[in-house]
Amino acid sequence: MIDLLPLSWIYNSESNHTQKIQIKDNLFWITFAEINNIKEFLHEFSNSSYSFLIRGCDQEQFNDFKDILPYKFFTGSEALLKTSYHHFEKKSLKELIKRGKKKLDFIEIDFDNDFGIKLKTFLSKTRNGNKPQLKNLFRTEPDSSQRIFTAIDKNSNWQGLITLTKNSVCKYHCELLLKNKNAPQGTMEFLLKSIFDKLSQEGIRELSLGEVPFFNINSVNLHSLEKIFLFGGRTINFAYNSKGLYNFKNKFNPFWNDLYMISNKRIRLNDLYHLMRLTNLDSLIKWQLLNIY
Repeated sequence: MIDLLPLSWIYNSESNHTQKIQIKDNLFWITFAEINNIKEFLHEFSNSSYSFLIRGCDQEQFNDFKDILPYKFFTGSEALLKTSYHHFEKKSLKELIKRGKKKLDFIEIDFDNDFGIKLKTFLSKTRNGNKPQLKNLFRTEPDSSQRIFTAIDKNSNWQGLITLTKNSVCKYHCELLLKNKNAPQGTMEFLLKSIFDKLSQEGIRELSLGEVPFFNINSVNLHSLEKIFLFGGRTINFAYNSKGLYNFKNKFNPFWNDLYMISNKRIRLNDLYHLMRLTNLDSLIKWQLLNIY
């Protein structure tokens, strides 16, 4: 059986490509990878002389890899949809999907050389498009390894866009979730329902809506630094709206998975500071403070 990969990593039977960033000194963050066997991959890294961490891992993955990566740090909760489960039965959700479907069409588009320009133009039309963008937490630059779905109006203009990566043979993960700030009501609900139905027809078992950081939905027992991390994350809701993200994803009645960073060294407060800088979260906070009035 193929191992489930961390969020935003891509299962690729013919590739072995990684992206890593130096956090400090001898510590590296493996942000993304395209691999076919994570256990073999981690064993290769375990023979190196430096420390490394990976984010977007659940408890089961930590249990599988703790002989190599014995330390974990709680970061948030993953919203998971299962195609065998009825996630779209809520009356209010059905109404939103109906409204979106009335005004929009659902299409999957191919990645091409012009896609980056089209995406940049569309991003400028979203509510947060003029703000500093987060980096390295999810894949912000789609390529041919990803699937791209859009909700278009009668003039073929994008109103909503979602990109997916495949992190196992039976699971996809949402990367970008973007909506035109003037999109019809129900745009993203209609788009997600259409994607869910298509994946179900293809035999896919799970669709991850991604992480809601700073939310301990299953009430995991946390150590003091994890509590500080979650408290700090909730206090910057004015800049990064994790509460709004939770509200949106929770309307689909998802299963919630606990998510961790896992590492072969204990994660310290100083490491969290460097990670904030590498994700561009510090720039987003500064921008929001300067533009708060």
